[in-house]
Order: sequence, then structure tokens, then C-alpha cells
Amino acid sequence: MEVLYLITSFLPDELYTDDRGMKLAQVCTRWREVALGSRNLWSVISCTQNPPLMQQCLDLSYPTPLVMSIHSGCWTKSARRRMDRVYLAISAIPRSRVLDIDSNDKIITDAISSCMLTTSMPYLERLEMAYAGPTILPKIRPVNLPKLSS
Repeated sequence: MEVLYLITSFLPDELYTDDRGMKLAQVCTRWREVALGSRNLWSVISCTQNPPLMQQCLDLSYPTPLVMSIHSGCWTKSARRRMDRVYLAISAIPRSRVLDIDSNDKIITDAISSCMLTTSMPYLERLEMAYAGPTILPKIRPVNLPKLSS
């Protein structure tokens, strides 16, 4: 069991999918125990996840810094589910190590920008932002981003 835990702790972010932890947890009881205790398995958050799964990933990964992807192309037609995803994503921005934002929705872009203006992001190492639309990018004070490298 310790070997499996070590293996999961060294997997690069690129190998993860939205359901990586779930797949491992379904193999057997022992693997489930390891998966539920491996915070890094749950630390890649995508807005393609449904809100209950996003929340479960946030809870199981706490306090591990996150790799988070917020793309407007993943929003559903349901305004409620879309806003649930937005609120969960915004609540997790302070824990982000990698933040990838690609949005053409002004409401979402403004909400995320406001959060970034007022929130310290001590773990942020990489920030990728692509906006399509008439939105002014926020001026992010370097004091809020002590680890930002790109």
C-alpha cells in the first residue's frame, strides 16, 4: 500500500483526468483507501466536473495546492449548474498552484478577475489567461503572487 501511495504522489499533473481518483478507488478496498488518502490525486480541478464531484475533489485534496482549469467551453446550459461551478472554482483560487482560465463569458470573467484582485494566491506558480470579449484584465499586484514564474 505504501508503494502505491508513493507512485500516486509522483504522477505528473498531465497524466490526470477528472476521474483519476475515482478509477483508482474502484479497483479494490485497499486501493480505495490509498486513493482517498492521496491528496494529490484529487488536486486537479476542472470545470468539466459536476459540482458535487468538484466539491469532493476540493475536500479530498485539502490543503494541497491545486491545478485548476476554468474554461467557458465546459459550462452547461443550466445557469444554476454553471454558477455552482463558478462559485466552487472561485472559492478554490487561493489554493491554486496552476490556474488556467479561458473564458468568453463576461460575468464569469469579471467574477474571477474580482477574486484575483482581492485574494492572495501564495501557491500560484503558473497563470494562463485567455479572454475573448470586452473585459479589462485585472492588475494583479506581485505581492499576492510570491511563487509566480510564468
